[in-house]
Amino acid sequence: MRRRWLAIASFVVLMTCASQAAWSQEPDDSGPSYLNVFGDLETAPELRNAPVVKAEPPAAAPDVAIDSAIVSTPDHASPDALASDPDALASEQLLYPASSSLNNSSLDLEGNYGAAGPKCDCKKYNALAKAAAGSHKVVFWNNNFDYLCDECYDGRLLGDDWKRMCVGRNSVLDVGGSFRLRYHNEHNHRGLGLTGRDDSFLLTQIRLYANLEMGDSVRVYAEMIDAGSSGENFNARPIKEDRTDLLNLFIDVELWSDCCGTLTGRVGRQELIFGAQRLVSPLPWGNTRRTFEGASLKWKGELWDVDAFWTRPVSNHTATFNSPDQSREFMGVYSTYKGVENETLDLYFLRFIEDSGPGFHYNTIGTRWQGFRCDWLWETEVAGQYGALAQPRRPPGLTHSVWAASFRSCPAGSRPFGLTSTSPAATTAETAFITSSRSAINTLASWICSDVETSKT
Repeated sequence: MRRRWLAIASFVVLMTCASQAAWSQEPDDSGPSYLNVFGDLETAPELRNAPVVKAEPPAAAPDVAIDSAIVSTPDHASPDALASDPDALASEQLLYPASSSLNNSSLDLEGNYGAAGPKCDCKKYNALAKAAAGSHKVVFWNNNFDYLCDECYDGRLLGDDWKRMCVGRNSVLDVGGSFRLRYHNEHNHRGLGLTGRDDSFLLTQIRLYANLEMGDSVRVYAEMIDAGSSGENFNARPIKEDRTDLLNLFIDVELWSDCCGTLTGRVGRQELIFGAQRLVSPLPWGNTRRTFEGASLKWKGELWDVDAFWTRPVSNHTATFNSPDQSREFMGVYSTYKGVENETLDLYFLRFIEDSGPGFHYNTIGTRWQGFRCDWLWETEVAGQYGALAQPRRPPGLTHSVWAASFRSCPAGSRPFGLTSTSPAATTAETAFITSSRSAINTLASWICSDVETSKT
């Protein structure tokens, strides 16, 4: 509220100063003059040949109407007169030449000149409502609040006042968070296998974040998490608790930008998310979340998005501050081609290394293709994995190879509902094929499309 009143007071002072300064300004002889929407006397050299009504400043001090974008003077009708006299309204509109680029502007009944702006129709409002509903992403560092800067947006959502706040001359700050409460009642689920032990408990998760953008080149992002579990009869699982810890803390610096795209460097603790989250995901369903520490280079272009990264996984310590695992490295390149309308093609290489103990290294190469056309949506992903591992009582350098394939297709009015056993009647199927020293084919699961209501405006 204080920020709102400060903004209003600043606007009033600015308008007053601008209006008072207009009368001390001498018009330029190079072209005709007219009153702009702030009541300032300006010249328009490109409008010399257009019919213009000159506005000469009166000898006496003008009566400035702060709540209006027009200056009420003896030479101009007041807003009240304009509201009741259509002829006066028409004469005031002559201040803007009919041949100028401002001919779409009009003087409303309050005496305000409305500049030709975006078309705020039903389609535009629906698009803004959709953007507002989808502003928060799976990872909060990817949130998008651009809808708040659109002139057509007139909504009021919880937290809007804390987004896109001006800090200093060229910085913008976003502050937000989330609170999640989830109750579990588990039967025959504690321990490994069917143990016959039941348990019920309450999960809580609090996330708070701050995003500071300094100009167009530097960004600092910080996010904390507090995840807890209470009411259990048994010990809480490690994935359920992470008390007051740092989830993200990184800095982005724009390294290169041209007409083809932008290259950004990122250093610090960061969540990683790629593709359909089959391989790399922050685990949004879990009460705790997976994060990494390292560096990455991100290219965002018209045709390609490329993310090259080197990180260490951050281990979850319930009682102490989380720290990266110095014995493990996770790196790779994930690219997305966007050159075909309504389709994307992902190409990626991922490498995971364990240096301590017996050690291992896994390399994954894959591709993912998704899109929609007419009334159908599709997605398919194929990946192969190879590497080596050494385990006790086994020969060192044991080879390892895996390849997997998945395919999903649904009508546009449907969505993947959940995992079920494989059925010939299933509309979609997701099947993984695993090969090693013993060749085997295991059907894991299938997706079934379920109809959902769709609305059109």
